[in-house]
Amino acid sequence: MSCGQRCGSEFKRPMFDIEENEGSLDINASFHIGKGLLSVVGIIKFITFAIAVVSLVYSFTVIEIPSFYPAFLTPWTVFFGILQLGGSWILTAFYSKDGSIYNPQNKNVLVKITWLLYSVAGVIGCCITILFWGAVYDPDNPSNDMFDKIMTHGGVVAIVLLQGNLLDRVPMRLKHIAFSDGLAVIFSIWLALQNTVIKYNPNIDDDDDAIYDAMKWRTETTSAIIQTVLVIVLVVPLFQTILWAVSLPKRRYLVEEVYDVDKGEVQEKPADQEEGHV
Repeated sequence: MSCGQRCGSEFKRPMFDIEENEGSLDINASFHIGKGLLSVVGIIKFITFAIAVVSLVYSFTVIEIPSFYPAFLTPWTVFFGILQLGGSWILTAFYSKDGSIYNPQNKNVLVKITWLLYSVAGVIGCCITILFWGAVYDPDNPSNDMFDKIMTHGGVVAIVLLQGNLLDRVPMRLKHIAFSDGLAVIFSIWLALQNTVIKYNPNIDDDDDAIYDAMKWRTETTSAIIQTVLVIVLVVPLFQTILWAVSLPKRRYLVEEVYDVDKGEVQEKPADQEEGHV
């Protein structure tokens, strides 16, 4: 199947479908569902979740005006990362798979939320990280706390992506871009309203009260519009596609054991497509 055909098939499938040409995705194995609180996977996931939480809490303690910090995009991207890591940990530590197979027709709310949050936290996290280090970070600012800057602008999203690709095998869906881009639109609307309507920023460091000097909606409207359009129609889709492509190899599929009479041994083969809907 060509890349174009694979992309097209992604958008034809339901948002949380498990059927692929290679077989039916094994969602239990993809998220290590039901491994147990004290399992190696459960302990690792608790540690990554705790690191993300500590990073956000620490960030609030070092920011000059904590009450205004939620106005920035950074804490929200870290927050979505925490939700994803927390959901993944709960699925592993406290959920019981009971030998059942994930059924996309059932509710499976936490599975779907955690699955979706992987795209949102990963894609938006990458976008914010690139934009921060490329357009916002000032190396000459003596107040920079590098631990805080690194963890909130790359550290947490790196944990999300590494865990999702190496420990778990989260099968990212291209169709989830609707939520990643949707969040990017919401963030953009907020930045525009803050600078043109609310006009409040206690951290004023120049003649403009915009949250980010690189995006001044009131005084540099054209530039802000161009940057916003580029992020929504180019940067977000680019990262969504890259992370989707990275998630394709070594996806975990349902298999069934079959005894090969000729070879005298048990072999595995892809399970029937119907098994994904049991």
